[in-house]
Amino acid sequence: APYLGNLNSVQRRDPYFDVVKAIAIIMVVVCHVMSIAPSGTFPTWINNFRVGMNMPIFFAISGYFAWPMVEALEWRKLIMNIRAYLMPALFAGAVYMVVDLLITP
Repeated sequence: APYLGNLNSVQRRDPYFDVVKAIAIIMVVVCHVMSIAPSGTFPTWINNFRVGMNMPIFFAISGYFAWPMVEALEWRKLIMNIRAYLMPALFAGAVYMVVDLLITP
């Protein structure tokens, strides 16, 4: 199981980050809806914005919140956590690629 630090400590929430996370989540939903729309439905600048902004926002927010946990971890625990999440992700990716190769003409 991943090490999550001291869960008993009470930390104050920063409403700024709650708002940024909410906007980023809404952007992800909008981008997924836009990705199934026919080509040319949206102006190019909107497509460029949606492609270029979603992931960097999530990486920045995740890194900001993950850093205290990373500092508190021992390297051995950190590597175990990475393996605990990476292996299922790699397996799911491999299954997806095989299924995609079998289905796609």
